[in-house]
Amino acid sequence: MYTNLESLIMQAANGQDFDEQLDNVTIFYKANFDRALLSTQLLNHGTWFADREPKKGGRVSVAECVALLQASHSCRTPFAVKSVDFLR
Repeated sequence: MYTNLESLIMQAANGQDFDEQLDNVTIFYKANFDRALLSTQLLNHGTWFADREPKKGGRVSVAECVALLQASHSCRTPFAVKSVDFLR
């Protein structure tokens, strides 16, 4: 399942369609995610990288995605995760 999560984040960051991965993740985690909010956040995630390097010359890395997510979390932006119990 972690592969689906990574793929979901990476495809969104690189401006690729992520509907199939979003379906897989939200089906697996059921009520732990707000699907509509997560979809919106992933679209914003891709937009954030759209005009930045290395996106202009290639793909966004996993490390860049993690850094953005950590920065977003420290700003206390609302996140689509309803429960972190699934991480235990």
